[in-house]
Amino acid sequence: MDNKSIIEAISEYQYVSFDIFDTLLIRSVLKPEDIFTKIDEDHKFGTLNFKEYRINAFIKACQLYENETCQEVTFDQIYECIDSRFKEYKKFELEYESKCLFPNNSIKEIYDYCRKSKKTIILISDMYLPKNVISEILIKSGYSDFRLFLSSEYKKLKYTSDLYLTVLKELNISSDQIVHVGDNEQVDCVAAGRVGIKSLKIESSYSIFCNSDPSLKYYHDNIISDFSTSLILGLYAWHNRTFGFSYWEKIGYLCGGPLIVSYLQWLLRQSKQDDISDFLFVARDGFVLKRALDLLTKNKIRTNYIYTPRIICLATDYNFDFNDKRNSSTEEEDCYLTFINYYDEEIKRELSIDVSKLNKAQQIELFLTHQEFFRDLAKKEFNKYCDYLNSLNITGSKVAFVDMSTNFFTGQRLIERAYSKKNIDVIGFYQTVFKNFKVDRNSHNFRVHSYQSYNVPFGEFLITAPEPPIKSLDRFGVFYQDIPWQESLRFKAYQRIFRGELQFVEDYIKFVKDPLNQNLSSESCINLQNNFICNPSKIDKEMFSEIYYAFDSSHHNYQKIFPEWYK
Repeated sequence: MDNKSIIEAISEYQYVSFDIFDTLLIRSVLKPEDIFTKIDEDHKFGTLNFKEYRINAFIKACQLYENETCQEVTFDQIYECIDSRFKEYKKFELEYESKCLFPNNSIKEIYDYCRKSKKTIILISDMYLPKNVISEILIKSGYSDFRLFLSSEYKKLKYTSDLYLTVLKELNISSDQIVHVGDNEQVDCVAAGRVGIKSLKIESSYSIFCNSDPSLKYYHDNIISDFSTSLILGLYAWHNRTFGFSYWEKIGYLCGGPLIVSYLQWLLRQSKQDDISDFLFVARDGFVLKRALDLLTKNKIRTNYIYTPRIICLATDYNFDFNDKRNSSTEEEDCYLTFINYYDEEIKRELSIDVSKLNKAQQIELFLTHQEFFRDLAKKEFNKYCDYLNSLNITGSKVAFVDMSTNFFTGQRLIERAYSKKNIDVIGFYQTVFKNFKVDRNSHNFRVHSYQSYNVPFGEFLITAPEPPIKSLDRFGVFYQDIPWQESLRFKAYQRIFRGELQFVEDYIKFVKDPLNQNLSSESCINLQNNFICNPSKIDKEMFSEIYYAFDSSHHNYQKIFPEWYK
């Protein structure tokens, strides 16, 4: 039922009761027991599994204390039955429950209507947590003027209908004077109906999640069940119920947003140790990274979005090796060809040679026989790039060069050269650095978040800004290449992907206390991406069938992101 229908239905009743968990309050995690996983991760006791001991303690307490007159156990009784090594974890559980519970704003609208209409509000729940703890959480969440009925206090359950009967008796009302709002079919509807109480069922985030995303539920229940995964899926389930998603927003929210947050949390921790003054986010990957960091830090640190396209990195490198490279490797040849094609207009004007009419061998020969000419062009282009950097007014003495990944450190090398005479230290920060035995890693100062491999084409697609490849730039601005049709299609998809990624960042800030000092697992984020890649649905294949991405430095070689899907 929607809110309007619920408000119309309860308008004729003076007494309105609400379920608490998954109705008035929602958890940021997918399942309540996932909080035990978080406690176990943060307060590991050797090889022991707190979640397992905690669940077994509840079962033991039920066996020991429940009988005909006592249908519910208390929080204290549960911890009386737990292994002695976990007694002190009682305080952790209360702390984490409080951290993970938030008001369900869509239902709070109905609650506020009841208060404004001066209805008698009753809150009723099958819950072992102490009354004072739940009352405090409710009040902090903006709920007031209620009477609270808990199974742990009255020793009676909603499930058996006995707690509903207790409410009727204590309020001295008949069942036709009260209406109940809740999310559980059996506990909130069937059990209330057995004693004549009308119920209004809402759909919980979890039930919608289970029905709309069974593959993700299976992934959480049977494959990966760590806290970071539960948090990501819990936020997704809430947002999906509250606002819904378009297809591409969902991709951004689940596959892009979490890895961005994880990477930026690490970046902030590491950069603090390195005493970083300015953050340079590299186009085009840095587009969403900068926006996300500005949100996380509330614009309190200095960030810049800069261009270091690989084609310009190559075209400005006048310190290249001038030895005869007629027997060079494929990678070296590609560099020379990129260099040649970048300066095609200058070559035609100064040397009267049309590069487009030369074959590959002739282009390499041209490069090798006109070295000084190309050296002069590279110096001029490098000076133009330095003018561009100077226009950004970077004033710090130690800057972070932020990119998602690198193979050759091409962009960082360009910035290092440009800043070498200004005594500005450059430290590279990457989500991952790919192994390349031709690159001397010791010649660059850099930090790596994770060496766990991830699907590079998909990762690039998720964070590449909706702007064309760069042709050239100077202090006056950026000059783009013509937009090919593949980029146009990518732009349309990315507008919504970007929105989904920032929605995740905003929800993370909203639902996670002290978000900068938390640690969203990079491994969990990448595993979620891999789960999507390995289990595509029919609609996934349809939506990605027209998505292409250019993986070469000149941005001419467009390929499908997941060619294996279409074999």
